[in-house]
Amino acid sequence: MNVSIDGQQAMERRDFDYYEARARDVKLADITSCENNAEILRRLRDQDTYLLDIRITDDYGIADDEDDDWFTAGEGDDLGWLGYFIGKSKYLEELFIYSWEGVEHIEALIDGINRNQSIKSLHISTDLRGTSFQHLRPFFRNNHRLAELELNDFEVGLECAESI
Repeated sequence: MNVSIDGQQAMERRDFDYYEARARDVKLADITSCENNAEILRRLRDQDTYLLDIRITDDYGIADDEDDDWFTAGEGDDLGWLGYFIGKSKYLEELFIYSWEGVEHIEALIDGINRNQSIKSLHISTDLRGTSFQHLRPFFRNNHRLAELELNDFEVGLECAESI
């Protein structure tokens, strides 16, 4: 048995249940790649009524804007935990997805977004690589509060349009 392959496959299969089982005992500073991400996760976990929007990027340069709540997709499981807590959020109203090249656990983020019932406005400015966009179908079907969808900076192909 190859332990490294089994461990890698386990990382790829992380889903809502994986995060749910660990959420009570997790130390946010230990699971994120930076202090700001840990703070955003804490605010989501604690149902902070003032955290109304989140901007996701992999570009640390634009994430330094102190006026916004930027979540920088770094190494490790940042996006997976973000997805879990977005799925549980009752107050998050706007989600901006800017860029994420080569980051892990996009599917876990999408799964969390699909579980969210509070998002009113979704802005996507990066190619979700087709398959991931198709995985957003439950969000479009089940989130009755969604009033605004903005797609920028990538070609909306037939598969993407059919998902909407």
